[in-house]
Amino acid sequence: NITQTFDVELQLEVRNTRGALATIASNIAEMKTDIDRVRSEDKDETYSLMNIVIHVHTRKHLADVMRKLKHLPIVEKIQRL
Repeated sequence: NITQTFDVELQLEVRNTRGALATIASNIAEMKTDIDRVRSEDKDETYSLMNIVIHVHTRKHLADVMRKLKHLPIVEKIQRL
């Protein structure tokens, strides 16, 4: 029984705080989602842009992950690329 996944790239605008990447990664893991790649760059002194490629099973799974991340206090914006 093979479970098919598809790759999705998300871009998050995240507050520059200690442990921000760990918070994002642990919340993604809680949703039974694998992370393939992460790239982060400072946007300014307050925010960073994180591009994260994740493996999801369905559109609902993707929507659930995005909703969970959007409600984190450190996440200002999230979008699918």
